[in-house]
Amino acid sequence: MFWPWYILHLDSLLAHARDIGIPSSMLQTITRQEQHIVSTQAPFTLFSDQPAIDYYGNLARRYQMLAVELSGLEAQVTKETASQAYLDMHSFETVLAQRQLQHLIEAKIFASQFAQDQSLLAAALYPKEYLHISADARRAVQALSLMGSAYDDLQSLSHTALQLQASRVDTTALTQEENDDLELFRAARTAGDFTRLVDLINAQLQEANVLAIQDIPYFGAYEGAIKLQELSAAISKMRTYHGDVSTFQQRLEPINRTLPQRQAMNISTY
Repeated sequence: MFWPWYILHLDSLLAHARDIGIPSSMLQTITRQEQHIVSTQAPFTLFSDQPAIDYYGNLARRYQMLAVELSGLEAQVTKETASQAYLDMHSFETVLAQRQLQHLIEAKIFASQFAQDQSLLAAALYPKEYLHISADARRAVQALSLMGSAYDDLQSLSHTALQLQASRVDTTALTQEENDDLELFRAARTAGDFTRLVDLINAQLQEANVLAIQDIPYFGAYEGAIKLQELSAAISKMRTYHGDVSTFQQRLEPINRTLPQRQAMNISTY
């Protein structure tokens, strides 16, 4: 079947739009209009060709209008995706700078990724390229943000271990966990890696706080009370991530009940 040039032209433009990354959902308005036009039929002409001439002339104009509309849509989507890519790269740059200010050598791989994405952004022309850069930048921002959280938790675990050591509490297992966590931190690359590490360290911090509370006579009543507060806060934080806190809650409740007697015993030893 022979198709007029204006139909072939619009179909070519639609194929190009899909190829450069225009979402199909945004093309539906144009494709529906085309389907409606195609569903019409030329008038039956017996005595004059003019109705058919008018019909096909109108058909050509409508296809040309759709072609103009599609070109405008391409320009709009390209501009919007480019603008979003620049915003996402700015967020990437900001959070990367924060990790670099902390002198985290683990941020180097993200610095290389940022440089690569910058080069891609400078050469990008089409929505699919901008969308790829945005997605890459957003993943990096999420990972770097969680890297900061994991680093803070590592510092807290190290501080707790030092406190326990100073109070003559055996921290052999805790020190090994701390070393293992550091290896995981250095190997982490994705938001999922850092999320799992944060969950692991939070569980270890809760165990360490329980250990400190159980050794209140050695740890000191004041420090023990602080550890109780930290454990309660950690349990609340874990609840926000829908974690299972039942074990820690069961261990916390009897300690809360007996803490006043422990504090009194501790004071009486002076």
